[in-house]
Amino acid sequence: MASTDKYDRQLRLWGAKGQRALGNTEVVLVGVSSAGTETLKNLVLPGIGSFTIIDDDTVVTTQDAASNFFLPDVGRLRADCAAEYLQELNPDVTGSSVVVRKLSDVKDWKALLYKNAAGREVLVILCDPQPKVLYALSELCTSEKLPLILAFSYGMIGIIRLQLPGKVPLLDPKPSNAHPDLRLRTSFPALDSMASSIDLDNLDSHQHGHVPYPIILRKLLQEWQQSHEGKPPQSLEEKQGFQAFVKSKRRDENEINFEEAIQNSYLAYSEQQVVIPEDLDPSSKLAKLYMALHKFMEKHQGRPPLNGSIPDLTASTEWYVQLQGIYKFQAEQDLKEMKELCSDASDDDVATFCANVFIVDQLETRSLIDEFRLSPDEELLDH
Repeated sequence: MASTDKYDRQLRLWGAKGQRALGNTEVVLVGVSSAGTETLKNLVLPGIGSFTIIDDDTVVTTQDAASNFFLPDVGRLRADCAAEYLQELNPDVTGSSVVVRKLSDVKDWKALLYKNAAGREVLVILCDPQPKVLYALSELCTSEKLPLILAFSYGMIGIIRLQLPGKVPLLDPKPSNAHPDLRLRTSFPALDSMASSIDLDNLDSHQHGHVPYPIILRKLLQEWQQSHEGKPPQSLEEKQGFQAFVKSKRRDENEINFEEAIQNSYLAYSEQQVVIPEDLDPSSKLAKLYMALHKFMEKHQGRPPLNGSIPDLTASTEWYVQLQGIYKFQAEQDLKEMKELCSDASDDDVATFCANVFIVDQLETRSLIDEFRLSPDEELLDH
């Protein structure tokens, strides 16, 4: 793989594990179309391992050259032309083409799909196919447990359909609205120690305005519980009262850290819950990770492993670094224990699972061929 500088931006999105998975993938594009070559372009640029374009012996026409950036050479075989120009986009990627007389006449699709895989994972992309080709590849990908992406394009309208190889674990779903994992209600010793070391009443104005809001909320939750029989806010009235209590501790309206504490006051009394996906295969990787999680939570009074990250917040450099170190250290300890409990899974998978323990899911799709086959009781009989 190329240097990390080349792929720096995308590494921030899906990390080193995602980049390794991408580099270990052979993408097989069946059928040269504008949708197909554009899709493949967007996989070649970030660094897939290799690609193969399979197409019939059709040559590039003037219409192709006018509508497809990767087919400029009129009269040349489409597969060869597209493969050459796509490979030029990224020298780290190996590209090749396979030309058959007619895609609909191919008998041994399995040999073609694995022709250049060289041990890599195979992803099949099928664009604007004939029904016979669609049926054959859907059936083969189902039996071989290969992911299949089907794309149709009609001018400005497009359809994309995904066929997955069984139940696929989503260890890093990247939701757009994930809540910070701060554990302010259950807490842990290092966080309580830092909170107890800061006396809000005796800080000067500058220090008071730079206390991290997780510390503010943890301290005020403890103070609230002392006057409420040790219980956190539960009813709507109590939750509104706690928010007002936090607001009352702000010395002036310019304290951004207290504004952050007010806006995130719910984090002090609410805890995210682990939701286990339904119908887990007992022998699957995801099931084994959840078994390890169950043992971990039994040992830690129902607390799942910490992910170790803190959000952007207003704080002094000293307190921010201290808080960040506390969460990171606790997460490392939790991860170490989880790895011991789930030795069957890779370290990368355990780390990703722990970092996303509240949002892990699994995805399953019906095969394309099943959608085109009606069972007898679903058929409409015309008498």
